[in-house]
Amino acid sequence: MGSPTFPLLCRFRNLLGSISSSFNLTHTFLVIKLFTNLETLVGLEGVFWIYAFFSLVGAAFVAAVLPETKGKTLEEIEAHFRKQGKEKEAAGTPEEDGESSVA
Repeated sequence: MGSPTFPLLCRFRNLLGSISSSFNLTHTFLVIKLFTNLETLVGLEGVFWIYAFFSLVGAAFVAAVLPETKGKTLEEIEAHFRKQGKEKEAAGTPEEDGESSVA
């Protein structure tokens, strides 16, 4: 989930890739570091049930929200997300219509 996430022409693509990698590595560290504490708290089976739960939630999120990218170019993926952004703009929000939420 690295480079296809960020648009090709994004100025901050390298920075965003570094941030997402850091986020991933930080969470990997936390899983490893907290394993023994969780095992003491809920037992070995409990730890694996917790990990299984979060894995299923993550898989459900990916299946529901992210499009299939196999065999697609970065341009096609970017066009997919650009199309979704235009659909959201067409729906409109108060701020986009010139209305201010501040009184």
